[in-house]
Amino acid sequence: MTSIVNSVVQVCNKTHLRLAIKRTWIPNSVTALSVFLGYLSIVYTFEGFYVTAAWLVVLAAILDSMDGRLARKLGAGTKFGSYFDSLADAINYGAAPSRTPICKSTK
Repeated sequence: MTSIVNSVVQVCNKTHLRLAIKRTWIPNSVTALSVFLGYLSIVYTFEGFYVTAAWLVVLAAILDSMDGRLARKLGAGTKFGSYFDSLADAINYGAAPSRTPICKSTK
C-alpha cells in the first residue's frame, strides 16, 4: 500500500505532469470514495447482502488509511480534510457496521 501512495506522490511531484486540480483534492477524493463505500455498505446491508457489506467496510478502511498518508506526503492537509475524515470514520466504523446485526436480526 505504501508503494501505491509513493507512486501517486511521484506523479504529482513531476513538473511536466502537474495536475490542473489542487493537491488537496486528491486525499479528499479518496475520503469521498471511502464515504461512498460506507453508504453502499449500508444499502447492501438493508438488501440482505451482509458479506458484501462487510467487504465494503474493509475496503473503506483501506482507503481511510491511504488518504491520511496521501495528505501528509503531498503536504495537502487541511482543516476541512480532517473534519471530512472524521465524518468518514463515523460512517465507516459507526453507522455501517452497526446496521448489520440490526438488519440480520429482523429478517
